[in-house]
Amino acid sequence: MPVLSCEQDNFAAFYTRDSGLRADFRLDDAAQQARFIRTKWDLGLVGGVALSAPVPQAAAMWSEEIDAPTEQALAEAAAEGITGKAVTPFLLARIKALTGGRSLTTNIALVKHNAEVGARLALALAHAGSRADAA
Repeated sequence: MPVLSCEQDNFAAFYTRDSGLRADFRLDDAAQQARFIRTKWDLGLVGGVALSAPVPQAAAMWSEEIDAPTEQALAEAAAEGITGKAVTPFLLARIKALTGGRSLTTNIALVKHNAEVGARLALALAHAGSRADAA
């Protein structure tokens, strides 16, 4: 599965802008992203495409402020035997508590930004599809 990033070269992390892992391709523009996806489909290649958009800078957390609470929450989940579907809500709630609510603010900003990036991509895909249909 190809891994795309927009707004930066590396794949974004959840609370921080940068995971430290390089994406396969950086495509900032929704039209570029749509062309990439359409080309993949036109070639008959199966599977998805991962598109990473970072949390906006103003809401991003630094690794130094989120790493320890995340590690603590993961350790607590393991110690309490929390598994499966229960892990994510536990981690989100515990990290929120450990960061005094800052992680929730960051998460909300990320969700909104992802919706914006996704909406632009959906419009570009629809536009690219209508142009292909007209040709």
